[in-house]
Amino acid sequence: MDTSTAPEGSPVDVSDDAHRHLALSSSDAFTTVWPEAVITDDEDDEGRAHRKRGPKRGRADGQPKRQREVPDTVLEEEVAHAVGLDVYGMSEHEAGLLADDLDEEVYCQVRNHILARWRADVSAFLSEEEAAAKILPKHRHLVSAAWRFLDLHGHINWGVAPAVMARPSPQRQETVVVIGAGLAGLSAARQLANHGYKVLVVEGSSRPGGRVFTQRMQSADGSIAAAADLGGSIITGIDGNPLAVIARQLDIPLHDINSSDVPLYLRDGSQLDAGLDLQVEAWFNQLLDRSAALRDSLGRGGDAISLQSSLDGLWSRREARVRRHEQQQHGLPQQQQQQQQQQQVADDAEQLRWHLANIEFANATRLRRLSMRHWDLDDEYEHGGSHVFLPGGNLRLLEGLAQGLPIFYNSTARLLQYSAAGVQVHTDAGVFSADAALVTIPLGVLKRPDAMVFQPQLPPRKRAAIRRLGFGCLNKVMLLFPHCFWGDKDMFGHVSSEPRQRGRYYLFYTYDSISGGAVLAALVAGDAAVEFEAKPEAVAVGEVMALLRGIFGPQGLVVPEPLQAVCTRWASDPMCYGSYSSVAVGSSGAADYDALAQPLGDRVFFAGEATTSRYPATMHGAFATGLREAAAIMAAFAAQRGEELRPALMTGKEMREAADPGSVAAGQQLVQLASLLQQVFDSSAVDGQGLPAGADEEFGVFAAAYGPPGTEFEDQALLAINLAALRSTAKHAPVVIYTSISRTQLELLRDVPGGDERRLGMLAGELGVKLVGRPLQGDSLRLLEAIVQHRGLAGSGDDGDGEDGTGSSDEE
Repeated sequence: MDTSTAPEGSPVDVSDDAHRHLALSSSDAFTTVWPEAVITDDEDDEGRAHRKRGPKRGRADGQPKRQREVPDTVLEEEVAHAVGLDVYGMSEHEAGLLADDLDEEVYCQVRNHILARWRADVSAFLSEEEAAAKILPKHRHLVSAAWRFLDLHGHINWGVAPAVMARPSPQRQETVVVIGAGLAGLSAARQLANHGYKVLVVEGSSRPGGRVFTQRMQSADGSIAAAADLGGSIITGIDGNPLAVIARQLDIPLHDINSSDVPLYLRDGSQLDAGLDLQVEAWFNQLLDRSAALRDSLGRGGDAISLQSSLDGLWSRREARVRRHEQQQHGLPQQQQQQQQQQQVADDAEQLRWHLANIEFANATRLRRLSMRHWDLDDEYEHGGSHVFLPGGNLRLLEGLAQGLPIFYNSTARLLQYSAAGVQVHTDAGVFSADAALVTIPLGVLKRPDAMVFQPQLPPRKRAAIRRLGFGCLNKVMLLFPHCFWGDKDMFGHVSSEPRQRGRYYLFYTYDSISGGAVLAALVAGDAAVEFEAKPEAVAVGEVMALLRGIFGPQGLVVPEPLQAVCTRWASDPMCYGSYSSVAVGSSGAADYDALAQPLGDRVFFAGEATTSRYPATMHGAFATGLREAAAIMAAFAAQRGEELRPALMTGKEMREAADPGSVAAGQQLVQLASLLQQVFDSSAVDGQGLPAGADEEFGVFAAAYGPPGTEFEDQALLAINLAALRSTAKHAPVVIYTSISRTQLELLRDVPGGDERRLGMLAGELGVKLVGRPLQGDSLRLLEAIVQHRGLAGSGDDGDGEDGTGSSDEE
């Protein structure tokens, strides 16, 4: 085999061109397609106009883009990046896959190649043997590890394609109850079923989808009909988006949203001047940039500041500058200057309000409740490519996912009991017993006092996250007309003259090109969305009609009466009590999303858009968490069966032959020590009574486990310090060091002002604690053993072969 054309260091045989046809978007209908080693250079020319700022307004995504030729390896790296993997490094779930002497860079190239191979044809099942076909023989030992990781964690071979659902998987005996038939629940149930597990879904409403709801609208005689998405509607960025993959597998074309032509109309029906529109948008982006600089300077001191307060202060400073500038102008009477100043400031503020409403739409909350520090924490993970509508509504995705799954509708879950033996889910339809449960209940429901009861109750950290995270609402008025009168625009906006009502019907989606009928959606955000919950439908429809006639009447267009109108009330819906999550003032940001995602031992798991800090408040985020938790459930079951899902690249015998006995014994002791530490501090673990374990106290990057009461260690605490978390944008696996201190020292450390760096300084300085990376020794090791024994965790006792409870078994 001639490999002379392979890039230097590449593990892939490129002598055959067949593997070069890679499509990042996985859809022939998408604009971002990579044929014959050509990709599009589609950088965002809108700067910081990300999803959290609402729908994009700028260049049309469908316009031709500059193309450039690149090597195949670059295509594979682009695919890996688009799905959220570290292109050149290993994720936390890949930790331990490689022996020390194996090249991580080569492994990542193999992994990226396999991923791109499947993304080139998402309708096929890619076997391990097929994945190895293009890998050079000397690197094929890496294929099994990479393929198993990608297959287990929902990066390849997932979805609703017939070949994927018919994958060769053994029939498993373990059972899972999925609570909720939204995108998170259905994606997890589909993935588990595809892998041979027994799954059933319980859903409190009479339909699938949750906050994704496609409703049929029609005229009184049924002669005109259309499909309208009352909830989630836009697939935000198709590059690497899992919903784009499902659409491709179902052969559903997508409609690119044209964001190049989004006119804004004023209260008198006139259209905002395009030049002024761009100028105000530029000012708005400057405000956000300055707000970001302010939060960076404040650090954790900005936790209690809302985005509204920050922007208000910055805007006031700009107003003052405008007044000073006008006062320096000559040639006009003073009174006329003042009138011009006042009018200019008022006009600018009115137009700025539209952009503020757009942020409130994107976050489903009011700006005064949105954290200045964390509100846009997910911006860096936003999917690229076009934003799209799905013709016929997103119900088509739900129907594809739900096919063949046992779903019990009208079966609200009231009580979830869990222990080391399994789970029982008490619903309106009866009691379901299983080996594990996946909870996808919306955050708005979990916040309610009458929410589903957990026995035992949720750990304090999870309850605190539920309390701190925000959950607001966005509403819509859907109108079906006898014909289209608004032209071919996908969106148009309305600038309100009332500050408190800036989000009332501030944006309109036009669904006529995708719904089968002339449908308009008027969006309601912020304070207006909250007040809308109590507004009678006739009043709301009358307001929208008056607004539309004020806009299109002066253009000589007649706005007909609607054939049907539907108003949403998401905050009043007992199945969700709102639209989606946000980072509220006082929240810990990503830490709260992560806490909500933490499982309860190996029996209860959590998914949904409020359990991901990368993709919150999105449909694809909810879907992705379903795949994530399906992988976690399968890994837990495999561990219970004593199976290793990840292949051993070097057996224990080979390691013993390659190392001296002393180093092997020391390595085994370190492995057991690390396992005990993980059990003590892992909030997802359970103790000997089946109750949640974890740290007794957490603050900043510190976590403490108290010494057992009634022992010589009751006044001591084992301290874990996550050094990686000190980085503001840490994407690396945790770097944790451990030590022991007294409870008195712990209290002093907790109360130190100035953040974690000050605490570290005090720990190493005033308290005299040595922070070293060596294993626990002496009294610290004895404290760990006492905690392990007191909690009844695995590994405690004197049946090991080593001394001090750190010996290891001879079993492989």
